[in-house]
Amino acid sequence: MLNRNKYIEEINNITAGEEFKARIKQMLGQEIKKKKSLSNKRRGSRKILGAAVASVCILIGGAVLMSSLFHNDETDTLPLLTVPEEQHMVGAHGGAEILMLQDIEELSRGNPWDREANLETLPVFQNKAPRDGAGMPQGGLSQEEMHAKADEIAGNLDETIHRKEEQDFGLIAKLGKYQLMIEKTGAVEVSFAEPMTISELNDLQQAAERTDYEKVLAGLLDEYQELAGMEEPGHDIWYDYRIEGKKNWRISAYEDSGDLEERIIGYHFNTLDFVFNHNHQLYIIRKFQPEIGDKLGDYPIITPEEAEQVLLKGDYYTTVTETTPKEGNVKKVELAYDTGGFEEYFMPYYKFYVTVPTERIYDQAEIEEKLNGFGVYYVPAVEKEHLET
Repeated sequence: MLNRNKYIEEINNITAGEEFKARIKQMLGQEIKKKKSLSNKRRGSRKILGAAVASVCILIGGAVLMSSLFHNDETDTLPLLTVPEEQHMVGAHGGAEILMLQDIEELSRGNPWDREANLETLPVFQNKAPRDGAGMPQGGLSQEEMHAKADEIAGNLDETIHRKEEQDFGLIAKLGKYQLMIEKTGAVEVSFAEPMTISELNDLQQAAERTDYEKVLAGLLDEYQELAGMEEPGHDIWYDYRIEGKKNWRISAYEDSGDLEERIIGYHFNTLDFVFNHNHQLYIIRKFQPEIGDKLGDYPIITPEEAEQVLLKGDYYTTVTETTPKEGNVKKVELAYDTGGFEEYFMPYYKFYVTVPTERIYDQAEIEEKLNGFGVYYVPAVEKEHLET
C-alpha cells in the first residue's frame, strides 16, 4: 500500500534547500485534499495518493524551473553585503555586551519574531548616515531637514523653539520644558528640564513590576501620541539586573502594525524609548526612526538552527572575549537588526544569549546572591552566498 509518509521521506532526501522541500510537502498535502474533494464516490487511498503524487511530480518540475528562474533573476542580482570585523556594541559590564539575570527565562521582550516565524527573506537597507570610529554620523539629514524635524517635534510637544544650535552631529533646539537633540541619523532625544514624576511608580520604587510599567507605558503613549506617531503601538518592556542586584527596566514602544515582516521592521526602526532616573522619574524620551527608504533588496535568510551551527563553529561577532560558545551554553536566540549605525547596511542577525563566567564581573562586588551572565553573540541571518568573505 502506498504510504504518504514514505513520499514525505523521499522528499526529505531531495538535495535541495529546506524552504523548497517544505513547499513540496505543502503541495503534496494540498493535492491529496484536492483529489479527495473532487471524488463524489468512494475511492481507495492508493488512487487518491497516486493521483496526488502524479500532480506533485508535475509541480516539482515546474517548481524547480521557477525556483531556478527566480533565483537567477532575483537573488543573483542582490549586492554582496559587507559584514563587520567586529561589532560596535558595548554592554554595561566591562565593555562587553552581557546581561545579568537570575535565569534566561526572565528575558521576555516584545520582539514579534519567534522561532516558528518561518520567514524566507528579510529586507536589507542602506545606512544613509553611517557612524565613523568615534560614533559621529557621516552624511544623513541636511541642516535644513534637521531644522524642519525640530519644528515638527516642537509642534508634537505643543512647545515653541527659543533657540537652535547647529552641531557636528546634528542640531540642538531649546524649548520651554524640553531640549531636543537631533542627529543626522534622524534620531531624536527629548530631555526634560525637570524630570517628570510618575504617580503610578512614585510609591512602588524597586517593587515595580511589568504590569505596573504596562500601565505607565499606555498612559505615556496616550500623552505623547503625537510624538510617537504610531498607528498601532506595541510594548517592549524588559529588564536585566545591575551589579548590586536591582532590576534595570527598559520601557519602549514600537510600530506594531502590518504583517510579520512589517512588525519586525517597526520593532527595530520605529521606536520610542522612555528613560527613567533612579527616582523612577521620566527624564528622557528617545525617538528612533531612521530613513530606510533605500532598500537593497529582500535577502534569503537561514534558519535559527542553521545559525546556531554557524555559531558553534566559531563564526560569529561579539564583544565578549572570555567564552567560546558551546552547545549546552546557548540558552536563547532572537532575530534582530543591527541598528547601532556603524555599518554600511542595516541587516538582520541572529542574536544568541550564551552563559558566561561572572567571576571577573563580581571581583569587586560584595553581595551575597550573584547573578548569571549571558553574553550576546551575533550570526548574520542572510545566506552566506550573499556575504562578502
